[in-house]
Amino acid sequence: MKIFRYALGILLLGGMSGLIWTGVTHAQVFQQAVASSQMVHGTLYSTGKSVDIEGTINGDVYCFGQNVTIDATVHGDVLCAGQTVSISGHIDGSIRGTAQSITIDATVGRAVGIAAQSATLDKASQVGQDVSLLAQTAALNGSVGRDATVRANTLTVSGRVDRNVDFSGSWLTLDSHALVGGNLHYVAKQKADLRPGSKVIGATTCSTPAATKHSAGTLLAATFPFFLYLLVAFLVLALCIALLFPQVVHTISDEPVHRLGETILCGLAMLLLPPLVAGMLFITVIGIPLAFVFGLAAILIGSLSGAVTAYYIGRLVLRRSNNVLLRMLVGVLILAVLLVIPFVGLLTLLSSYFIGTGAVILALKHHLPKPQYQVKSS
Repeated sequence: MKIFRYALGILLLGGMSGLIWTGVTHAQVFQQAVASSQMVHGTLYSTGKSVDIEGTINGDVYCFGQNVTIDATVHGDVLCAGQTVSISGHIDGSIRGTAQSITIDATVGRAVGIAAQSATLDKASQVGQDVSLLAQTAALNGSVGRDATVRANTLTVSGRVDRNVDFSGSWLTLDSHALVGGNLHYVAKQKADLRPGSKVIGATTCSTPAATKHSAGTLLAATFPFFLYLLVAFLVLALCIALLFPQVVHTISDEPVHRLGETILCGLAMLLLPPLVAGMLFITVIGIPLAFVFGLAAILIGSLSGAVTAYYIGRLVLRRSNNVLLRMLVGVLILAVLLVIPFVGLLTLLSSYFIGTGAVILALKHHLPKPQYQVKSS
């Protein structure tokens, strides 16, 4: 139980700067619903089973819920996630969202980016700039000021796109009222259904997706550059940490050397606790800033886990050497070799996270001074 308590304490400590930054940059408002007569000054955070936002928002909108409905004037951006999302009204900035079903019937000053099972821009929608859709079924029934890029199984266009349309999927239909002001390019196995009355001002080009055969050699050739990049990036990060904080890295590695079981248990707590606690805080609405703090702190500690584990491995291998940089270099190379071995790589990745994060938490627990709530007057 103490390990869980210390893990929570370290998460709060490590993410305090994120909380301060959030508080000073924008005024924060946390409400599940905003009435039509209400005006909100600042960034609005809204979450709940049903989120209903009307009125005027002088700032950005962040919302999460099962059913999200926005019919408001938003002088900023909208970022939403949910099962069903419906956005109308006037949005000065951009709309970004992910859901099972998203419907936009709004005037959008800038761009729209959506990932959903079903994504629809209704007939009255007007987007000032670009539209990017990733969906199973998509429909462009309104007007788009610039380009539309769609990756979907099916796309139906019955509105106006002032510039180019780029589609990749299975079925493309241009209804009789569709107008493409620029070029139409699509990648599909079947020819597009360009119905009478539809217009494409520019060129219409079609590409058939080529059947690719992935042999072991071509797969290795494709993944090797990416693996090499990750190895070099990890090596640079680990050596920089060892170069700047050699004694700190060595002290943290004492934890798995002397308490490996406790370290792994603490690392497991770090894997399970942050999303659980962050989710609970997010549901309370008032705890949303702390939820972001937990997430940022967990990411920060997790990003250090690989370097800590690499040094721990190098320390075990080079017992007679006291060179921190050499130990780190050897540990990184050993980790890299283990990570590319099938199945072993997965176990190595999990073990590296457990050992590294657990070591950081326990080191902070053992070496940070206990808080004193009585201060000496100057």
